[in-house]
Order: sequence, then C-alpha cells, then structure tokens
Amino acid sequence: MGQQVQQPKETALPADPLADQIANSLRGVRELREELARLRARVQQLEHEIVLPQPLRDFERAGLRLRLARLELTPEEMPRLWEEDRHGAIVRRFRELGYLYVTLDLQGFRSGSANEALKWIGKK
Repeated sequence: MGQQVQQPKETALPADPLADQIANSLRGVRELREELARLRARVQQLEHEIVLPQPLRDFERAGLRLRLARLELTPEEMPRLWEEDRHGAIVRRFRELGYLYVTLDLQGFRSGSANEALKWIGKK
C-alpha cells in the first residue's frame, strides 16, 4: 500500500521569560484600553443624565460649554492668594484641567452658596 507521510514532531520551545513578560504586558495594555473605553462610555452616559438648569441647557444647545471655576476663600485667606504668584499657579492648574475662566467670589466662603444660583434660576 501507499507510504504514510510522517508528520514532524512538534518540539516545545524553551521557556523565554522575556517573551512571557511581553505577552503579559500586551494583555495588560489591551485590558487597560478596554477598561478606559468602558469608563469613557460611562462618563458620556453620566453627562447625559445630569439635568442642567434651563439657562445652562440653552448654552449646551447653542454648542457652548460653560467652563468656569469659582473660588471661595475666607476673607483671611484672600490676601495670601496674591503672595508668591499663588494666583498664577492656581489659574494655570485650572486651565490645564480645561477651565477657561477662574474667578474669585468677592463675598468669600459661605456655607450653602451653591444654592444661591439655584434660587436665582428659580426666580426666572
């Protein structure tokens, strides 16, 4: 009868710790990318769930986004803001975070001040 063709025997490659590390790193990178994509999707979902007051919704519809950082300091802390370029460092950091405007509330720190805007919007 016909001759059988013998398949070559598979030989196991020697273990290569560097190749194993690279493979594990690539798996880790892929997993991180997948997690980042999930987080981005969740952030977008949360942005859509936030209910903005009407004036801010009008800005959003017009394609504008309000990027304002409002600082409240006690009257005792305000003078320190101007020492050693602290104000410049604060502005630079907020700009790095994506804020266009950095403002100081001249009325100073007071508990419940965020509610003032909601009350003002409710009067409109």
